[in-house]
Amino acid sequence: MAKEKKETAKKETMDKQAFIQRKLMVLNKKNGGRYERDAARVVQNNQ
Repeated sequence: MAKEKKETAKKETMDKQAFIQRKLMVLNKKNGGRYERDAARVVQNNQ
C-alpha cells in the first residue's frame, strides 16, 4: 500500500515537473533561456 502511494506521489511530481517545464519553455522563448534548470528546483520547493 505504501509503495503504491509512493509511486503515485512520484508520478504527480513528474507531471508537475513536465507541466512547469512546458511553462518555462514558453517563457524561455520570450527571454532567452535561463529558466530551464529552475523547473526541478521549483517542484522541490513546492513539496
